[in-house]
Amino acid sequence: MKLQNLSWPRAQEELGSGKVVVVPIGSIEQHGPHLPLGTDFFVADRLADMISEKSDECVVAPTIPFGYAEYHSDFAGTVSTNSVETLFAYLEEIVSHYVRHGARHILFVNAHGGNMGALDNLCYRLRNQGVFAATVLWWDVISRLRPEYSPAGHGEWIETSLMLGYDPELVDMDIAAMPESKGLGPEELVLVDPHTFEYRGVPLHVRLRTRDFSESGDMPEPNLSPGGDTSIPPSRASAEVGETIYNVVSEFICDLLPSMRKVDPDIFARG
Repeated sequence: MKLQNLSWPRAQEELGSGKVVVVPIGSIEQHGPHLPLGTDFFVADRLADMISEKSDECVVAPTIPFGYAEYHSDFAGTVSTNSVETLFAYLEEIVSHYVRHGARHILFVNAHGGNMGALDNLCYRLRNQGVFAATVLWWDVISRLRPEYSPAGHGEWIETSLMLGYDPELVDMDIAAMPESKGLGPEELVLVDPHTFEYRGVPLHVRLRTRDFSESGDMPEPNLSPGGDTSIPPSRASAEVGETIYNVVSEFICDLLPSMRKVDPDIFARG
């Protein structure tokens, strides 16, 4: 069930029932020339719809569209909080209302990696308030349950498939191309994701902007998930692959919810 569809007496009943409050969160950011700015938001919202339809173990909160994506903001249309701290404060205030009315189990369904700093801190803050909170990422799920669909970049064939499965009218396959990275110059410094380079296999954690190494916004990310293949072109994308990913991830989350409900949050209150 969706929180926004309930009356306040019904919401009071459901939030205090021990059900998990599912909080989907995405981002409005560039995804290369061929995908819409709302890609991460659309993915989170589609998963929210499917979870709400499939499970009676949860209350699904409205999808949060904005996240932390400031490093993408050189590309028009990207909308981001100015800092991780701003996102943390916003999410904490939103979630505090679920907790006030009885929620003790919260699951963030996150579709944008840049949100993780705020979500990690918030899960810890909630633990200290006697609430069991966790975050799940769709690419963690699919890369382990269906490794042939492991993503390996930003705006690559898997994200393209997710959008084809959501609404093909939002995808311009005529201009979809292999994500490329111009790197930083030295060949021995290998880009593995927007915030990590490797030197002799050892990660170097950096804080750069997407424009520093990508002219088009899309990019390969070799370490995004186990088994991710950066050589697969967007032409391999399909709505069928996208639908498979939505189904696998939503079913996994629905299976997870009863186990989350079994966790007694009082163990955290005593911590």
